[in-house]
Amino acid sequence: LASAAGWRAYRADSLAAARDSFREAARLCATDLDAVVGLGYVAFRDGDLPLADSLFRTALRRDPASADGWDGLARTAWRAGDRTTAVDAARHAVALDPRNAHARALLTSTPEGRTEHLDDDLRNVESILERAAATLDLTRPVAVLLLGVVIFLRDDEDPYGVVRRLMDALPSGS
Repeated sequence: LASAAGWRAYRADSLAAARDSFREAARLCATDLDAVVGLGYVAFRDGDLPLADSLFRTALRRDPASADGWDGLARTAWRAGDRTTAVDAARHAVALDPRNAHARALLTSTPEGRTEHLDDDLRNVESILERAAATLDLTRPVAVLLLGVVIFLRDDEDPYGVVRRLMDALPSGS
C-alpha cells in the first residue's frame, strides 16, 4: 500500500509525500522493487541524478526485467548527457514494454537511436557506404553483418573481393 500511495503522490506532483511513502514501503519491505524505482524517479525529478542513477541501477541488479528501472535509467543518463547509456537503457525498456512512449521516442528521435533500412545490391559497395554514412559515424568501427547475402554472389562476381572492398572502406575494428 505504501508504494501505491507513493505513486499517487508522485503523479499528483507531491514529491515530498511520494518520497515519504516510498521510503516507508522500503522500510516495511526491503525487497520492494517498486519503492526503489519510485525513489529513483523522485530523485530524478528533484535533479539528484547521481542518486537516481544509483537507485535505478540497484533496482536493475535486483530485477533486470524491470521496464520501469530501465526507463528511469534511460531518462537519468539522457539528462546527465550519457547518450550511450541512455539509448542502451531505452532499448531494454522498449524490449520489455513496447508501449513505453518515452523510451520509444528517445530511440527514434535522436541520432543516437536512429535506425535506417538500406535496400541495395551488395555489389554496389560505394552506394551502400554513401547511404550508410547518412546514419552511421563511419569514422568509428561499425558492425557489418552480411547474413544470407554473400551466398547469392556467383564466383565470377568475386564475393571475397566485394566484401573486402566494403571492409577496406571502414575503419579498423569494424
